[in-house]
Amino acid sequence: MTHQLKEALFRAAVWSFIGVLYGMLFILTYSLSSHFAADFYPIFIAGTLSGCIAALIYSSMSLAAIVAPIASVTAIITIISQGQTIDLAGLMLVTGLVGVVTGSIYGVKAKKSRIYRADAKTIAGFLAGGSVALGFALLYEIFPGFPLYLAIAIMCLLTGSLYVAFAPFCVKHLNDLLPPVADGGIAGGGSSMFVGLLLLIMVTGVTPESAGALEPVTTQIRELILLAMFGGLLGGGISGFMSAMLRRQWQDL
Repeated sequence: MTHQLKEALFRAAVWSFIGVLYGMLFILTYSLSSHFAADFYPIFIAGTLSGCIAALIYSSMSLAAIVAPIASVTAIITIISQGQTIDLAGLMLVTGLVGVVTGSIYGVKAKKSRIYRADAKTIAGFLAGGSVALGFALLYEIFPGFPLYLAIAIMCLLTGSLYVAFAPFCVKHLNDLLPPVADGGIAGGGSSMFVGLLLLIMVTGVTPESAGALEPVTTQIRELILLAMFGGLLGGGISGFMSAMLRRQWQDL
C-alpha cells in the first residue's frame, strides 16, 4: 500500500467522524425545525445550523471532550428533576449555561489553545453550510422525493469542501471579533446543548411518553438518525479520501 493511499484512508477515517457528527446535527435540527418552523424550509435551517455547529465543535475538540461528560451529568440531573415530561427549553437553557461557563473558564485558562479562533471558524461553517443548504432547499422544491440520507451525504461533502475554502480567510481576518472567554463560552455552550439533545433522544427512546408534545419529533429522529449518520459518514469519508488523493495539505488552523 502506497504512502499516499495510507494517508487517504487515514484522512477519510478522520473526516468520516466529522461527517457522522454532521449527520447527527442535521437530523436533530431538521426534525426540530420541521416541528417548530415548518414554513421556513427545514432543510435550509438544518443545513445551515449543522455546518455552523459542527465548525463550532470542531474549533476546539479538546474543549468538546471536557464539556461532554459535564453536560451529560447536567442533562441527566435536569431530566430527572423535570418529572414525567421533559421540557426542551429548560433542558437547553441549563445545559447551555453549564457549557458557556465551562467554555469561558477554558477560554481564560487554556493559554495555548486556539479557542480564540472559534468565532472565525464558526462564521466559515455558517457560510459553507448556508450556501449548500440554500441550493438543496431549491432542489427539494423541484425534487421533493430526493432521498434524505443521500442529500445529507452530498451536503456534508460540499459543506466540508467549502469550509476548507472559507476557513483560512475567516481565521486570517475575523479571528479577533470576540475575546477568548467569549469564544470558549460559545463553543462550550454549543457542544453542551448538542449533548443535551442526544441524551433527550436516548431517554425518550426508553420512555416515549416523557417527550410529551415532542414525541413525533423524537420518534422521527430515532427513525432517521442511523441513515443520517451513514450519509454523513459517506460524505465525510469521500471528502477526506479525495482531499488526500489530490495532495491537499492538512490545514493547521
